[in-house]
This record gives sequence, C-alpha cells and structure tokens, in this order.
Amino acid sequence: MSYPFRIAAASLAAIAIVTGAAYAQFAGGGMADLDQDGKISRQEVGQATLNHFDQIDTNADGFISPEEMNVEALNRFDQADANHDGYLTKGEMRAQAKARLGRFRR
Repeated sequence: MSYPFRIAAASLAAIAIVTGAAYAQFAGGGMADLDQDGKISRQEVGQATLNHFDQIDTNADGFISPEEMNVEALNRFDQADANHDGYLTKGEMRAQAKARLGRFRR
C-alpha cells in the first residue's frame, strides 16, 4: 500500500477515532464513568473526550496536528491489520468492529 493512500485511509479512520473517543474510553475499561456510579453522564462523556484529545495532542499545544492525528490513526490501522500485510480486508475490519462492540457488552 502506498504511503499517501495509507495516510488517506488513516485520516478517514481518524474521524471515527475522535468522534468515538468517549465510547472507546468506556469500552476500554469504564474510564468514562469518572464517578464510578455505573452510569455515564453527558459531563463524563465530555471529560473522557477531552482526556482522549490530550492523549493525541502529544506536544500539548492545545491542537491536534495532522501528524498527531495520523500517528493515532496509523496505530488504529496497525491494530486492525491482523496479518500485518499493510492492508485491511473486510474481514479484518469486521473483526475489529466486533471486538470493539464486544467490549460494550460486558
């Protein structure tokens, strides 16, 4: 896969990463449930999203640069690429989606 194509694919995936940040944090172990009451409030979703933003903003300048976003997206791409061939198949994408959804059903 060419580098520009990989960056373009990773950039598209990055949109999903940022918009789903709070959900990913929750699925990864309940991190969005900040007060540990078993419920996630609108305020907690907002805070989890900001926490995720801070993780992506590696130079802490208050902005997410294309480079920072690409690093995050490429990491997600690499996680989904089960056979590490540099391409995502429909099967690999389905497997990743199932894994993410499975975390919500705990």
